[in-house]
Amino acid sequence: MIQPLTKLSETRRKQILSHVVSKLEPDEAIVSWGRVRHPDRNTQGFLYLTSLRGILRWRDEDDLRSVMWSDVTAWGVNKDSPRGPILVLETGQGQESAQLQTGSKALASGAGSVIRALARLVPRDIEGIKDTDHGRAVPEPELVVAKEKLGPQAMARKIALSILAMAVLIGALLIIPLPGPWSFLLMIGAFALLAREYDWAEDVLDWIKEKYEKAKAKVRSSRS
Repeated sequence: MIQPLTKLSETRRKQILSHVVSKLEPDEAIVSWGRVRHPDRNTQGFLYLTSLRGILRWRDEDDLRSVMWSDVTAWGVNKDSPRGPILVLETGQGQESAQLQTGSKALASGAGSVIRALARLVPRDIEGIKDTDHGRAVPEPELVVAKEKLGPQAMARKIALSILAMAVLIGALLIIPLPGPWSFLLMIGAFALLAREYDWAEDVLDWIKEKYEKAKAKVRSSRS
Protein backbone atom coordinates (compact mmCIF):
# COMPACT_ATOMS: atom_id res chain seq x y z
CA MET A 1 0.00 0.00 0.00
CA ILE A 2 2.87 2.36 0.88
CA GLN A 3 4.61 1.91 -2.47
CA PRO A 4 1.59 2.93 -4.65
CA LEU A 5 1.00 5.99 -2.43
CA THR A 6 4.67 6.96 -2.71
CA LYS A 7 4.52 6.56 -6.48
CA LEU A 8 1.34 8.65 -6.67
CA SER A 9 2.92 11.38 -4.53
CA GLU A 10 5.99 11.46 -6.77
CA THR A 11 3.79 11.63 -9.89
CA ARG A 12 1.91 14.61 -8.43
CA ARG A 13 5.18 16.33 -7.53
CA LYS A 14 6.57 15.88 -11.05
CA GLN A 15 3.36 17.24 -12.57
CA ILE A 16 3.45 20.31 -10.31
CA LEU A 17 7.08 21.02 -11.14
CA SER A 18 6.48 20.43 -14.86
CA HIS A 19 4.66 23.78 -15.05
CA VAL A 20 7.92 25.62 -14.56
CA VAL A 21 10.86 23.26 -15.18
CA SER A 22 11.02 23.96 -18.91
CA LYS A 23 11.26 27.72 -18.19
CA LEU A 24 14.31 27.47 -15.90
CA GLU A 25 17.82 28.55 -16.79
CA PRO A 26 20.46 25.81 -17.17
CA ASP A 27 22.04 26.66 -13.80
CA GLU A 28 18.72 27.22 -12.02
CA ALA A 29 17.29 24.70 -9.54
CA ILE A 30 13.99 24.59 -7.62
CA VAL A 31 14.70 24.97 -3.90
CA SER A 32 11.15 24.91 -2.54
CA TRP A 33 7.55 25.31 -3.70
CA GLY A 34 4.12 25.82 -2.23
CA ARG A 35 0.46 26.11 -3.13
CA VAL A 36 -0.87 29.66 -3.01
CA ARG A 37 -4.03 31.65 -3.57
CA HIS A 38 -4.21 35.22 -4.83
CA PRO A 39 -4.90 37.63 -1.96
CA ASP A 40 -7.20 39.82 -4.09
CA ARG A 41 -9.05 37.48 -6.41
CA ASN A 42 -10.49 33.97 -6.40
CA THR A 43 -7.67 32.10 -8.07
CA GLN A 44 -5.06 29.58 -6.99
CA GLY A 45 -1.60 28.68 -8.15
CA PHE A 46 1.93 27.77 -7.15
CA LEU A 47 4.93 29.64 -5.82
CA TYR A 48 8.27 28.19 -6.85
CA LEU A 49 11.49 29.30 -5.19
CA THR A 50 14.61 28.67 -7.24
CA SER A 51 18.24 29.47 -6.67
CA LEU A 52 17.81 32.66 -8.74
CA ARG A 53 14.24 33.90 -8.27
CA GLY A 54 10.70 33.44 -7.05
CA ILE A 55 8.18 32.34 -9.68
CA LEU A 56 4.39 32.67 -9.42
CA ARG A 57 2.07 30.63 -11.63
CA TRP A 58 -1.59 31.68 -11.39
CA ARG A 59 -4.21 29.41 -12.93
CA ASP A 60 -5.98 32.32 -14.63
CA GLU A 61 -2.80 33.68 -16.24
CA ASP A 62 -0.86 32.18 -19.14
CA ASP A 63 2.43 33.87 -18.28
CA LEU A 64 4.60 33.20 -15.25
CA ARG A 65 5.54 36.05 -12.91
CA SER A 66 9.04 36.10 -11.53
CA VAL A 67 11.10 38.19 -9.13
CA MET A 68 14.89 37.91 -9.14
CA TRP A 69 16.35 37.68 -5.64
CA SER A 70 18.91 40.32 -6.56
CA ASP A 71 16.04 42.77 -7.24
CA VAL A 72 14.28 42.28 -3.89
CA THR A 73 14.53 45.36 -1.70
CA ALA A 74 12.23 44.22 1.12
CA TRP A 75 10.09 41.25 2.13
CA GLY A 76 7.63 40.31 4.81
CA VAL A 77 4.91 37.94 5.98
CA ASN A 78 1.46 38.85 7.23
CA LYS A 79 1.04 35.97 9.67
CA ASP A 80 -2.34 37.16 10.97
CA SER A 81 -4.35 36.52 7.81
CA PRO A 82 -7.04 33.94 8.72
CA ARG A 83 -6.62 31.75 5.60
CA GLY A 84 -2.85 31.48 5.70
CA PRO A 85 0.24 33.72 5.81
CA ILE A 86 0.63 36.25 2.99
CA LEU A 87 4.12 36.61 1.53
CA VAL A 88 5.05 39.99 0.09
CA LEU A 89 8.16 40.73 -2.00
CA GLU A 90 9.05 44.29 -2.88
CA THR A 91 11.25 45.45 -5.76
CA GLY A 92 11.85 48.76 -7.49
CA GLN A 93 8.85 47.95 -9.73
CA GLY A 94 6.35 47.30 -6.92
CA GLN A 95 5.11 44.40 -4.82
CA GLU A 96 4.18 40.77 -5.52
CA SER A 97 1.96 38.98 -3.01
CA ALA A 98 0.79 35.40 -2.54
CA GLN A 99 -1.15 33.72 0.26
CA LEU A 100 0.18 30.30 1.20
CA GLN A 101 -2.50 27.62 1.46
CA THR A 102 -2.82 25.92 4.84
CA GLY A 103 -5.94 23.77 4.43
CA SER A 104 -4.21 20.61 5.69
CA LYS A 105 -1.33 19.73 7.99
CA ALA A 106 0.82 18.90 4.95
CA LEU A 107 0.06 22.27 3.34
CA ALA A 108 0.78 24.13 6.59
CA SER A 109 4.09 22.30 6.94
CA GLY A 110 4.94 23.09 3.33
CA ALA A 111 4.09 26.77 3.88
CA GLY A 112 6.55 26.92 6.74
CA SER A 113 9.23 25.35 4.54
CA VAL A 114 8.62 27.96 1.83
CA ILE A 115 9.01 30.83 4.31
CA ARG A 116 12.25 29.40 5.70
CA ALA A 117 13.63 28.87 2.20
CA LEU A 118 12.65 32.40 1.17
CA ALA A 119 14.49 33.84 4.18
CA ARG A 120 17.66 32.06 3.04
CA LEU A 121 17.36 33.18 -0.59
CA VAL A 122 16.61 36.91 -0.32
CA PRO A 123 19.51 39.35 0.21
CA ARG A 124 20.66 39.37 3.82
CA ASP A 125 20.80 43.14 4.28
CA ILE A 126 17.25 44.08 3.18
CA GLU A 127 14.57 45.41 5.51
CA GLY A 128 11.05 44.33 6.28
CA ILE A 129 8.13 45.86 4.37
CA LYS A 130 5.86 46.42 7.40
CA ASP A 131 2.84 48.14 5.79
CA THR A 132 1.33 46.64 2.61
CA ASP A 133 -2.05 46.41 0.87
CA HIS A 134 -2.52 43.14 2.77
CA GLY A 135 -1.76 44.36 6.25
CA ARG A 136 1.43 44.51 8.27
CA ALA A 137 4.12 42.20 6.84
CA VAL A 138 7.45 41.66 8.59
CA PRO A 139 10.23 39.08 8.08
CA GLU A 140 9.33 35.84 9.90
CA PRO A 141 12.04 33.33 8.91
CA GLU A 142 11.13 30.85 11.67
CA LEU A 143 7.34 31.22 11.52
CA VAL A 144 5.44 28.13 12.63
CA VAL A 145 2.43 27.83 10.31
CA ALA A 146 -0.76 26.28 11.69
CA LYS A 147 -3.42 24.42 9.72
CA GLU A 148 -6.33 26.61 8.64
CA LYS A 149 -9.35 26.21 10.89
CA LEU A 150 -12.73 25.98 9.17
CA GLY A 151 -15.77 27.54 10.80
CA PRO A 152 -19.30 26.07 10.47
CA GLN A 153 -20.09 28.16 7.37
CA ALA A 154 -16.84 27.20 5.61
CA MET A 155 -17.35 23.54 6.48
CA ALA A 156 -20.92 23.61 5.15
CA ARG A 157 -19.65 25.22 1.92
CA LYS A 158 -16.99 22.52 1.56
CA ILE A 159 -19.54 19.73 2.00
CA ALA A 160 -22.00 21.33 -0.45
CA LEU A 161 -19.32 21.81 -3.12
CA SER A 162 -18.15 18.23 -2.64
CA ILE A 163 -21.65 16.83 -3.10
CA LEU A 164 -22.28 18.97 -6.18
CA ALA A 165 -18.93 18.04 -7.70
CA MET A 166 -19.52 14.32 -7.16
CA ALA A 167 -22.92 14.57 -8.85
CA VAL A 168 -21.33 16.28 -11.86
CA LEU A 169 -18.51 13.69 -11.92
CA ILE A 170 -21.00 10.79 -11.90
CA GLY A 171 -22.81 12.43 -14.80
CA ALA A 172 -19.51 12.72 -16.68
CA LEU A 173 -18.79 9.02 -16.19
CA LEU A 174 -22.28 8.03 -17.36
CA ILE A 175 -21.97 9.87 -20.70
CA ILE A 176 -18.49 8.61 -21.61
CA PRO A 177 -19.93 6.34 -24.38
CA LEU A 178 -21.54 9.33 -26.11
CA PRO A 179 -19.63 11.03 -28.97
CA GLY A 180 -18.06 14.44 -28.42
CA PRO A 181 -15.99 15.97 -25.63
CA TRP A 182 -18.88 16.38 -23.18
CA SER A 183 -17.51 13.92 -20.65
CA PHE A 184 -14.20 15.81 -20.56
CA LEU A 185 -16.02 19.12 -20.07
CA LEU A 186 -18.10 17.79 -17.20
CA MET A 187 -15.02 16.29 -15.54
CA ILE A 188 -13.26 19.63 -15.80
CA GLY A 189 -16.29 21.29 -14.18
CA ALA A 190 -16.42 18.72 -11.38
CA PHE A 191 -12.75 18.98 -10.50
CA ALA A 192 -12.84 22.77 -10.83
CA LEU A 193 -15.37 22.70 -8.00
CA LEU A 194 -13.33 20.25 -5.94
CA ALA A 195 -10.12 22.22 -6.58
CA ARG A 196 -11.60 25.13 -4.62
CA GLU A 197 -11.41 22.98 -1.48
CA TYR A 198 -8.92 20.14 -2.07
CA ASP A 199 -5.32 20.46 -3.24
CA TRP A 200 -5.29 16.95 -4.79
CA ALA A 201 -8.19 18.01 -7.02
CA GLU A 202 -6.09 20.92 -8.34
CA ASP A 203 -3.57 18.40 -9.65
CA VAL A 204 -6.25 16.18 -11.20
CA LEU A 205 -7.78 19.26 -12.85
CA ASP A 206 -4.45 20.16 -14.44
CA TRP A 207 -4.04 16.57 -15.68
CA ILE A 208 -7.56 16.52 -17.20
CA LYS A 209 -7.04 19.88 -18.91
CA GLU A 210 -3.81 18.61 -20.46
CA LYS A 211 -5.60 15.49 -21.76
CA TYR A 212 -8.47 17.62 -23.06
CA GLU A 213 -6.12 19.92 -24.97
CA LYS A 214 -4.33 16.91 -26.48
CA ALA A 215 -7.67 15.39 -27.50
CA LYS A 216 -8.75 18.64 -29.17
CA ALA A 217 -5.45 18.85 -31.03
CA LYS A 218 -5.85 15.26 -32.20
CA VAL A 219 -9.37 15.97 -33.50
CA ARG A 220 -8.20 19.09 -35.36
CA SER A 221 -5.30 17.16 -36.85
CA SER A 222 -7.58 14.37 -38.10
CA ARG A 223 -9.87 16.88 -39.79
CA SER A 224 -7.10 18.71 -41.62
